[in-house]
Amino acid sequence: MQHVPCRPGRRWVDAAATVGLVSAVLLTARYARPLVADATWSLRFPESSSAPYAFAGTSLRIVIWALVVIAAVAGWRLIAVIGGLGGVLAEVAAASANEPSGLAKSPEEVSAVILVLIAATAVSMPAPRRRAVTLLGRRGMVLVAVAGLVGVGGAAVEPLLWTRQGEDVTVDDRLLNLLATGTYAVVTGLLAAAIARIDPIVRRRIVVLAAVMAAFLVSIRVMSGPGRLGGFSGSLMDIESLAWWLLPPAASAACLATGVVLLFVREGTAG
Repeated sequence: MQHVPCRPGRRWVDAAATVGLVSAVLLTARYARPLVADATWSLRFPESSSAPYAFAGTSLRIVIWALVVIAAVAGWRLIAVIGGLGGVLAEVAAASANEPSGLAKSPEEVSAVILVLIAATAVSMPAPRRRAVTLLGRRGMVLVAVAGLVGVGGAAVEPLLWTRQGEDVTVDDRLLNLLATGTYAVVTGLLAAAIARIDPIVRRRIVVLAAVMAAFLVSIRVMSGPGRLGGFSGSLMDIESLAWWLLPPAASAACLATGVVLLFVREGTAG
């Protein structure tokens, strides 16, 4: 098992820096997916238009988050911070582009903005130079990179599941769901393996931070469930109940509190 010396006061900072680097890699892959899917779609159906699930405006965000990854790996913290801020602004602009009010409203848009904001905050942590790279080690970095490539690869496979029937192009939704589930499972497994050899003290805090992020994003999805927005295509602004608006921060806070308590029980300290 890999052990990197970790000062007690920096455990959460080390964990946040690692989460930031991993998030930046995954965001780069996320924004590359539509371009890869569109290219594969064009090869498979050259006479057809772009892929039905692709979305525009990702090129700039690919460049931004790829720059953040490079800066984090090289230890250029100022560039990583500036890149993270640029990523947030680009995401807000993209999410608000089609909204007359200039506000992101759909669950997907809000979730994307929140995820990018968390990643930008994490890469801005005052951790020692190249700390996340040191903690992950060569093996961990390779696994994180492979996880990103798997995410992009799923987008390349997806157009291959579509078939032409006459003038229509159709796909079995079950195949798409199976591909998505398999991709998520493989990526999750690779990331779990990537942090497996990190000092357990830091690794537990990484898990807590990841759980807090997941709790917030899942809560946004729950807010937009049937009976509130009629699915995931509605506007969060249609929700009038304060209780639903309190759900995401409450779920995240509860998750963080639970994690801190478990850390205290396990280690005798949550610092």
